[in-house]
Amino acid sequence: MSTVRRPLPLNLGETRRVPGIILPVEIGPSTQLSNQTDVIINGHKVTIEARDMEVKEELGRGEYARVHRMYHAPSKSQFAVKRLPFEVETSDRSRILNDWNVSMRTSTCPYAVLSYGALSVGCEFWVVMELMDDSLDKFLQKVYEQGKTIPENLLAYIAFCVVTALEYLRKDLVTMHRDVKPSNILIDRAGHVKVCDYGVSGELKNSMAQSNTGTCRYMAPERIDPSRSAGGGFRIQADVWSLGLTLLELATGKHPYESFVNQFELLKHVSVSFGILMFRMTECEFLSDCR
Repeated sequence: MSTVRRPLPLNLGETRRVPGIILPVEIGPSTQLSNQTDVIINGHKVTIEARDMEVKEELGRGEYARVHRMYHAPSKSQFAVKRLPFEVETSDRSRILNDWNVSMRTSTCPYAVLSYGALSVGCEFWVVMELMDDSLDKFLQKVYEQGKTIPENLLAYIAFCVVTALEYLRKDLVTMHRDVKPSNILIDRAGHVKVCDYGVSGELKNSMAQSNTGTCRYMAPERIDPSRSAGGGFRIQADVWSLGLTLLELATGKHPYESFVNQFELLKHVSVSFGILMFRMTECEFLSDCR
């Protein structure tokens, strides 16, 4: 007897902007950082020093960074702190600086995770960020473990938030994300949905990005096979493709191309029909438009 999955109830809060930043908009290899930084919390300037930050738990880790939940006792505030070693490969250092510089410039976008500042702590570089509750990949796993599904109205809200963030990147920063996927979209209990991780984002020139980086299984066909792209680059539509795959994974509980072993096999099956899915026609049309 098959399990009937029940839609997950979730109340969505009003989108809000959290504390502002007092920092330069860009840093480079020669930028001098100290062991403290200033942020604005509830309208008041607060100095955050490394010695006042108490590590509570590890939230995640990647190739070159760890993220911890930390408590700042003087302000009674919690933050997500990305900890990166100073001694990293040149390519990794470039990703770190790119992530930082883009995230600092998204402070006016309510659908982008806010970075408050940076600290130099021993042999590490700390980025103090807005604390969210979970990434969508972890949230999805918890939902399906409970025998539930993510309702279509929530999928629509997630789509709205991510599209708005991508449009902000394109119009205000002339940048495309290039790595849209569930693990790079964060949520909290109030219902806020925000995009993060700009390490492989790229500047648009003539509305096109030239270099090709990101997570292969969420890439658009023209990014996997550059011969499919016009003009030697790819446009913001490549991010929209990645969003479509992300939403389909959230809706069904699995990546639509998870059975394919390599990118060449994936290219042969990119024209999957969304009409077979148990969605209303409008949802099927939306997913098709992401292709």
